[in-house]
Amino acid sequence: MESGEPKSSTKAKDAKPVISMQERLDASRAKMRDILAGKKPANTREMKKKQVGKWAGLVQKAKEKYQNNAIRQVHFILSNGDLQAATGRARKVGEKSMTDMGDTLSRAAVELKEAGMPIRNIGEIGKKHVLALIKHWEAKGNKCKTMETKISNMRRFCELINKPGAVPTRKQLYQWLDDNGVKVHHTRHGRIADTSHAWTATGVSPQKVIEDVSENEPLFSLILELQLAFGLRKKESISIEPRASDEGTKMIITKGTKGGRPRTVDFDSDPVVFEWQRDLVERAKVVAMQHPQRRLCKPGLTQKQMYTWVTNQATKWGLTGKNLGVTMHGLRHEFVARVFSQRCGLPPPAEGAIPAEVYEQNAEAVKQARLYVSEQVGHWREDITSSYLGSTPRLKKLARDRMGEWVNRVERNADVMQDIRKSGVERFWLVGKAGMGLVMLPETPLAAMVYVKSHDQDSLGRVKHLQDRLVQVFGRKVSIAIMTGVEDSPSDGLEIHIPKEFEKAV
Repeated sequence: MESGEPKSSTKAKDAKPVISMQERLDASRAKMRDILAGKKPANTREMKKKQVGKWAGLVQKAKEKYQNNAIRQVHFILSNGDLQAATGRARKVGEKSMTDMGDTLSRAAVELKEAGMPIRNIGEIGKKHVLALIKHWEAKGNKCKTMETKISNMRRFCELINKPGAVPTRKQLYQWLDDNGVKVHHTRHGRIADTSHAWTATGVSPQKVIEDVSENEPLFSLILELQLAFGLRKKESISIEPRASDEGTKMIITKGTKGGRPRTVDFDSDPVVFEWQRDLVERAKVVAMQHPQRRLCKPGLTQKQMYTWVTNQATKWGLTGKNLGVTMHGLRHEFVARVFSQRCGLPPPAEGAIPAEVYEQNAEAVKQARLYVSEQVGHWREDITSSYLGSTPRLKKLARDRMGEWVNRVERNADVMQDIRKSGVERFWLVGKAGMGLVMLPETPLAAMVYVKSHDQDSLGRVKHLQDRLVQVFGRKVSIAIMTGVEDSPSDGLEIHIPKEFEKAV
């Protein structure tokens, strides 16, 4: 270059055009919309269909290379096979999924021999082999979740080697196992919530905790508040870009989602909640501007380091089962409970607050609420919501169990039964929540109703003595209403049987 030539000319030609923040934001939002436009509940099924038989040729090569050595064949297949994720965006499965698949297949070759059904080549595996493996796992005492993972891996492998349907799915799977003598509950991980994991249902105020945290860790407080407001998972709450995700009346969630499945979360229809959510998103935008990628992460920390930091903060502030009795994920349960209640006007069945008959009387409204909740949290199937909301059949069973427990605590206590008869009580009912088998918080009084022939001062004194006695037995407040003259059973009454031998003892 000659000395007289301007040195900056080359740099000027190569310089990249400056992109404004608004242009970046518009591009990011457009990308999110494109991703979201491809979401379909049937997407998983279509993606799996495309992969059926994908490993058939690879299995044949492995057989030729390592004749009669199933374990070496597995290693060859996994080293050369391309295993795509069955849900979300097109991508390879993670390292853990590949490791789990390899572990299941390698062990299967050994376990089939132990089960009396040995194989020489891994491609021989079919329906009868999988059944033998499941029975073997059951006999070894494998946990439900472990068996679920193994069955899923065997199903996926059979599909990849062009044996679709070798391992049934869902209801067909449980029927198949039941027909072949396998106890279904051994293979089915419990997904129906017995109790609510929402913070308020546990007696913890989300607002109070968030306010306490904000004084010392405002970023962590903001993350908790987003989880509460929009039902975000932990990873989603630190991956979200507030400015790009905000669509005014909904949030587009594409990053950090489970399985890479995008979704939209609607702002609340309640004006008060809506204003709080809008204020929250605006605050989140301001904080996210401090991060190069406009996320709710500490500058200088990688995504993995930020995830660890959030986990440590949760432990520091007592958000564990051993401390406050709640977890961060409980805020997602709180979101689900709020949305469900708004859509159908009923509390979640897992809270055990009202009888199962009420849900049956409002079955259609409950179904629609479940479907909406499922979309809002990114699951797409109504039955998945049972892990958050519980179910009506489960509520019925738990109610029966609770009623049985209350009856046993009274009838199997000889001293209490003697006190009941000595008090002049002819009939005794547990009423209210106890009588219907509903969930009772420790501070909820136990309600009872008794029938006595006379209503004089002596009778009142004896009933008062009985009430004090029951307070000692149950460790909670007890209220007893007295009936005289009419022996009609209360509509919500659970009657306690008073044996005749106590009558003779009085």
